[in-house]
Amino acid sequence: MNARLEYKYLVPIDKMDSLRNDMLPFMEYDSFAEKMENKEYICRSIYCDSYDFKCYNEKIDGSRNRKKYRIRGYNYLTDDSKVFIEIKHKDENIISKDRGLVYYNKLGKLFGDFYDGSVFDSNEREPKNKKSIDKFMFSYSKRKLSPLLLIVYEREAYQCKFNSSLRITFDKNLRSSVERSFSGLFYDDNLVSCMDNFFVLEVKFYMVIPAWVPRVINKYNLQRTSVSKYAICFDKHKQQIK
Repeated sequence: MNARLEYKYLVPIDKMDSLRNDMLPFMEYDSFAEKMENKEYICRSIYCDSYDFKCYNEKIDGSRNRKKYRIRGYNYLTDDSKVFIEIKHKDENIISKDRGLVYYNKLGKLFGDFYDGSVFDSNEREPKNKKSIDKFMFSYSKRKLSPLLLIVYEREAYQCKFNSSLRITFDKNLRSSVERSFSGLFYDDNLVSCMDNFFVLEVKFYMVIPAWVPRVINKYNLQRTSVSKYAICFDKHKQQIK
């Protein structure tokens, strides 16, 4: 579980092209985006919360230390789709994750009446992977979590050309639906747009940020914010959820 700093900005859509052009001399597409025809991929997550919406309320209350629990997949469903089972830890601007990988078609058994890890194949039983999944399943049971929201968006992802740990993402076309089971991770039918005029710029790095980044950020008068896609989408569906 590697900790990193993560800065977020809400950026008007009409600034996207010029902001991208200012960053491209220093950045290149990451290995996942580079493979895609349009140089972006789809992030889709089902977020879990407790009956009293503790994860949401911790965000709204501004809790310094908080966690999110989600199942994350990418792009579209295939016969061998894999998903990440994640606990995202946040301590102010410091982000870390416990992240385990499992085949999507095993989620039904994994979240059955009794979890014992027997659904894993040899790769999924790799100690670090299984430990992350065990942590999630322990919290899922202890906190009485359940699936709540499907959140989907397109991501342009860049990495620094100069061998630093810097990573920058443009997350756009945020949309969501209430989803009470994990079987809907790859469904798109009922998604509702949640942020039409902005996209989320995320700057992720370890320890030191290159000098050119704040220079570009200041050019566009962008203000760092603690924007949460989960909270935005929760608010969009609040009447339906409660």
